[in-house]
Amino acid sequence: MKFKKESVPMLIRSFAKLLNQFPNFRLLLIGNNSDKASIKETNGTIEKLYLKDRVIFIGLLAREEMAGLLGNVVLPIVSKPDIEQNSSKLLI
Repeated sequence: MKFKKESVPMLIRSFAKLLNQFPNFRLLLIGNNSDKASIKETNGTIEKLYLKDRVIFIGLLAREEMAGLLGNVVLPIVSKPDIEQNSSKLLI
């Protein structure tokens, strides 16, 4: 069973709305995505909403690195991974 992964573009659109109240926030996307169509959609959403300087792609991290990063996070959000991609994590 395969589901369309909409969580990252949806998160980015939600994040854009948060910036009205929290203009200093940054969105850190942690994890790996090898689906080219999903990457294109994510990048398109970022460009459309003028968020290139607000959304930062971190990539995969070791647990130790993740623990160090979490100490500086204001609002952590963990996406529910789809069936094919079970290690994605999203953090603000």
